Amino acid sequence: MSPQREAFDRAIGRRLWAAPVEGYAGPAAVAGGAVYAGRTDGTVHRVDPRTGRKTAEWKATGNDGKAAGFHLGAAPGGGAVWLADFGANVWRLGAGTGGAAPLGLAWSRTVSEEPFGMNLLTATPVAVGSKA
Repeated sequence: MSPQREAFDRAIGRRLWAAPVEGYAGPAAVAGGAVYAGRTDGTVHRVDPRTGRKTAEWKATGNDGKAAGFHLGAAPGGGAVWLADFGANVWRLGAGTGGAAPLGLAWSRTVSEEPFGMNLLTATPVAVGSKA
């Protein structure tokens, strides 16, 4: 049996749904009543937490036109969903975290740029207010 992501009813522990995990990067995040999951191909899926059905998809493309390729899980905070890609870029996905509007890139910064000064991300960004 291949690994799966599963959702359970908190009150009684009944499994609500299951989905394969192939291609997903790290844990999913909950923001605005929806589940967000980054994929290693640079795609972000918004999923209905009650049914497990994908309700939106967004393909992350960097300034160079190449796919982002996420390698760490998503993290919610500050009205956004935060991700990190294979190129050590921090992505803040703003519009769409609470409704039907499509996801859009708010900004992308390479961690080697100031104020970060690093070459590798080893953990999902953590949001505090509107900052990561």
